[in-house]
Amino acid sequence: MAHVAWSEGSGEHRRHRSAKEEYFRLTTLLCGKLPGESGEDMIIGPGQHVHPFTFVLPNEQLPMSFETETGRVRYTIKATVDRPWAIDYVTTQPFTVLSALDLNSIPEAKVSDQNQVSKTICCLCCASGPITSHFRIDKRGYVPGETIVVNGDVVNNSSRNILSVAAILEMVTTYKADGARKTHRKEVASIRDDGIGPMGAVTWSGKQLKVPAVPASFLVGCNIIDITYILKITADAEHTPFDVDVPLTIIVGTIPLASGQFTEPVSAMEFQTPPQPIVVAQPMPGGQLPPPSYAEYAFGKVDIQDDKNQYGELSYAPVYQYYDYS
Repeated sequence: MAHVAWSEGSGEHRRHRSAKEEYFRLTTLLCGKLPGESGEDMIIGPGQHVHPFTFVLPNEQLPMSFETETGRVRYTIKATVDRPWAIDYVTTQPFTVLSALDLNSIPEAKVSDQNQVSKTICCLCCASGPITSHFRIDKRGYVPGETIVVNGDVVNNSSRNILSVAAILEMVTTYKADGARKTHRKEVASIRDDGIGPMGAVTWSGKQLKVPAVPASFLVGCNIIDITYILKITADAEHTPFDVDVPLTIIVGTIPLASGQFTEPVSAMEFQTPPQPIVVAQPMPGGQLPPPSYAEYAFGKVDIQDDKNQYGELSYAPVYQYYDYS
């Protein structure tokens, strides 16, 4: 089931928004009788009782497991011991559902991305030259565990110090409910370098940022939650909130691009920094890509207790495909 909920406004204008999507509900009777059925109640004696069961998930596009405070896609098995004239015993066990997002089937994942931003920062009494930031990545599609290679430069023609230059991978999550949208940005990984003095410059040649265990882009199959990723290179200018940000598009998948399935990087005439080797999924002996392992969600576990009488696992984090290229 997918569920989103948030509040907005204040006082008498405060409004609560929520939405749900249920993908399937399967029920099996392990012993006894269902509520409302005729016949005598079953008495289970002391001791340990084992009741094997299986469920087959629907053969359709199920959205990938996902957990945040505002919204989630959560799959659980709930076992209920129905006790007449007493509080039921309820045990909940979450489990992860993964869906495939093959980067080889997405044309945009195979192409490079580059962007340049120039900003002049001044006050009423003075003006200075611009801060120009230009960066490039050689492809847009990555899987968790893969390294994003960043090339570019920042030229500081201003009279201000640049305190730091950082590349920040952001997960942008959009929640939808009651005709409204709520967007949340969260840093999932970053690298940072020292700053730049006035009239100085810095060049990044093959800076590496590893993608952690995060869900795939788009959250395919879910209509109330959407996920995208942005690599934002930011130059933090001193004494001003107006940083110089260069956004680049990132697509996170579950199946990596095969070797050679990407476009050539832009030429040196189009971009001053010499092109660096492209880091992609390299075939293992025999031509096979390295198999994925599984890693817990980069942001850790969340509390999933919905009822004080709930037993079982009360905190949970999904696990996602993770490729260890080391």
